[in-house]
Amino acid sequence: MNSKFHNLFKLMTVILSMTFIACSSEDEENVVAVTQITVSPASLVLNVGETEDLEATILPEEASHVSVTWSSSDDKVAAVSQNGTVTGVSEGNAVITASAGGKSATCQVTIATETIEVESIEISPSALTMTEKGETVQLTAEITPENATDPQVIWASSDEMVATVTSEGLVTAVAEGKATITATAGEKTASCEVTVSISIAEIEGNKATIDLTDATSEQVIQSVSEASAAGVTHFVIIGNYAALDFANANPFDGIAIEMLDLSGVSGWPSVGGQPGMPEKAFYKHELIQEIILPEEVKTVGEYAFYKCTALKKVTAPGIETLTNYAFQYCTALESVDMTQVKNIEKCVFFETALKEANFPQTTIIGAMSFYHCTSLISVNMPELVTLGEATKGDQTKRTGAAMFDGCTSLENISLPKAVTIGDEAFSGCKTLKEVNLPEATNFGIAVFSYCNALTEIALPKANFFSRDVFTNCPALTTLKLTYPGSITVDSSTFGPVNSQTKNIDLTLNISNKYQIQAIDGPHGFTYQWKNHQWKSITCIP
Repeated sequence: MNSKFHNLFKLMTVILSMTFIACSSEDEENVVAVTQITVSPASLVLNVGETEDLEATILPEEASHVSVTWSSSDDKVAAVSQNGTVTGVSEGNAVITASAGGKSATCQVTIATETIEVESIEISPSALTMTEKGETVQLTAEITPENATDPQVIWASSDEMVATVTSEGLVTAVAEGKATITATAGEKTASCEVTVSISIAEIEGNKATIDLTDATSEQVIQSVSEASAAGVTHFVIIGNYAALDFANANPFDGIAIEMLDLSGVSGWPSVGGQPGMPEKAFYKHELIQEIILPEEVKTVGEYAFYKCTALKKVTAPGIETLTNYAFQYCTALESVDMTQVKNIEKCVFFETALKEANFPQTTIIGAMSFYHCTSLISVNMPELVTLGEATKGDQTKRTGAAMFDGCTSLENISLPKAVTIGDEAFSGCKTLKEVNLPEATNFGIAVFSYCNALTEIALPKANFFSRDVFTNCPALTTLKLTYPGSITVDSSTFGPVNSQTKNIDLTLNISNKYQIQAIDGPHGFTYQWKNHQWKSITCIP
């Protein structure tokens, strides 16, 4: 290449270089850089298969020569196109990133399966009765539709003091009462009404054992009623008396009872200062046949068993006091086991069917306490001191009378310590044959009147007789009054003058021989004492 052409080439190269440099400087001065990029929305929830467009905003708006690049952190969860359209692929989480001019922004994407709302929920059973503390019942909840997105069931109890429920729907009885168990799924709720009626009775055949522990009187009434309806006639009660509350609402009213065993009951209320059966507790209960009381019970209140016409037997080993009318008109009562009774007040066994009056500790009995016990055969009260009150013949007001009056089957009495024998004590005891009263001193009005079978009686310490003591004793043939001192009698002590004494052989202590009169009559000598004629009179030292 010649030098002229070479120089021309160099000139042209310089000119082009200068032109390029000039152009480059001009372009760099016009470029605007990206300062920020944002994505809207910043978070997104899609179901599988759903799509949504994201929007990228670049700042400043005049940024030059900018394009946005889209990418996903996990294409298997969420895919994104280069125009920002996100598609849900599978359940999970992914981050969608938009990049431009060296800047980037993200959108947090959650892909879920399609949400299916709960339409209804139903609990089975919808109502529930539980009868034992600690009893459990499994509830089930049925959700519609079955493929609801969120099938979780939340269980709750309105009163956990009555019944609790687990997260699985297991209900446990805690105490008597009512509670509502609810099951909630989504926006739907269902309920089960729970009644806890704790059974305090254990039934086996015709026998029920009722535990009073923590029971209310209402529970006892209900349990007794239910047991009776199931055919129970034999009741055994254990626990504290408070729930029985005989004084206000006897749970056995109207219940047929062959045997009621209360020997396991404690905490009895005070009756006359001692633990006892309250007054009128079983008043006119016509369906109870037998009762057993615990040793703790010391007193039976007034009218407690009045007119219990089916009652046949009473066992009460601790009883010390039987108050007025306690068993009056218990017309079927044949047997009582009360070995500790000390005091029997008036009319206690009035017109009962007792066959034996065996009370080894009794020291006093009241008026008409065994009146008209027509089945009574024997009386044994070895510690009895006072049998009613002995009224003087001129008194009109009488108390403590007729204790065994009208006991038409009574054959023998043994009262070895009795001192006072009250008015009409054995009047009308038509079959009385044997009398043992070695310490008796005072005899009230008509004590033995109408004792038709009495043939012989010895009263070694008797010194006072009121009127009509022996009136109408037609079989009496031997009378021994051997008190070594003055003996006071009424004009009618032995009945009308000479009406029956002419058939009686009388024995007196020799100290009374000067009161005997020998009268010479057409048929020989007759003997008088206290203005009565006797078949014979014998005096002994």
